[in-house]
Amino acid sequence: MDGWQPIPGWFAVPVVIASAALVALPTQHALFRKVLTNRPITYLGDISYIFYLLHWPLLVILKQKFGAEDSVVVVTLVLSLLTSVLTYHFVENPIRNMEWLNKRMLVLVFVAFVFVPIGLLQAVPRFATAEPIVDVTDSLSPSNVDLRRSQVSLGSKVCLDVHKVGLPENLFECIEGNDDRLPVVFLLGDSHALSASEGVIASARRNGFRVMTWSRSGCPFLVTSSVNRLCNGNRDFLLESIESEKPEAVIIVNGVNHYLEGLRSEEFVPRGLKTRINEVAASYGKTIEYLLRAKIPTALMFEIPNMDREDRKLSDFLLRDTIIRSIDRDISNYEKSYGLEVMRVNPAEVLCQSGICRARDTAGINLYKDGQHVNADGSLLISELFDKVFVELKKVK
Repeated sequence: MDGWQPIPGWFAVPVVIASAALVALPTQHALFRKVLTNRPITYLGDISYIFYLLHWPLLVILKQKFGAEDSVVVVTLVLSLLTSVLTYHFVENPIRNMEWLNKRMLVLVFVAFVFVPIGLLQAVPRFATAEPIVDVTDSLSPSNVDLRRSQVSLGSKVCLDVHKVGLPENLFECIEGNDDRLPVVFLLGDSHALSASEGVIASARRNGFRVMTWSRSGCPFLVTSSVNRLCNGNRDFLLESIESEKPEAVIIVNGVNHYLEGLRSEEFVPRGLKTRINEVAASYGKTIEYLLRAKIPTALMFEIPNMDREDRKLSDFLLRDTIIRSIDRDISNYEKSYGLEVMRVNPAEVLCQSGICRARDTAGINLYKDGQHVNADGSLLISELFDKVFVELKKVK
């Protein structure tokens, strides 16, 4: 199970049925009684609570180290079972059989082992060199934000973060600009599309285009299905809109890192995670195939460098680099098949000058809204990259 699966949902049905069976079936039934009193089953019951306590930290640690492969889950279950057996016999039972005086001593030792580490955790940071954290607040005051957005209009805004404001009555409410003579491109994606929208719109206005911006947080624009029903509905609506409106082009801006079972360290790529990355890349490949087959010019913006401090070496972003290369490889296969090219936009080209990614520009202005999303200034900075996209679209047109 992962963050895409709705709970409660169909995955809860087997548990409900099993629970109902335990309640409904009479314990006097010979077969039922024989199963429940079987020694291996009752022994599992004896160790079940310690197994329940142990399996989760082991699963988290091993998944973080080796990825979410099925083999990792199996190893976790085996280790949890063996550790539970040892703990039951050599820790739990000896404590249960202790004299009361020894139990009191054990409680004192336990309290010491709890409070001493807490004290150490409080003291250690005083001796450590803290990494500077990116300021998650926008560098502009509210009045300046309003001024900036009056210069770069975001249209009616109804289609930005649609999960908060609801669906518009008409897709044309989402288009920035009133000149119907100008061609329309679709900017689609999750919250990263929202954060990049000002830069895309600014570039579009400079180059004679209008932009229909549609973003839904947590729902990247991909044609493949997810187990998230809301995202599937969002995808279906956008696919219908593409087929009915025939946009001049589609610009895709999604996050990737966050969907790989939570944010992971950029400096390390667990071996088991590569399978998941390849699956994500295949989803991008299918999305690109759909657009190229429909002969719709397509641009894809790779994820911005995720910043947890103000300066980071671009070479540290091993996870981001692995994701980009995997997606690029899948896309290239479809480009060859259809004889069309996908325009790539890599924000690291402007955010990571001279191999150093920075959260502030040379004037000290913050470029990030938080560690994953650029703010208005960051978005306008990367708009120069979209100038190249719109220049290419003019050639196609």
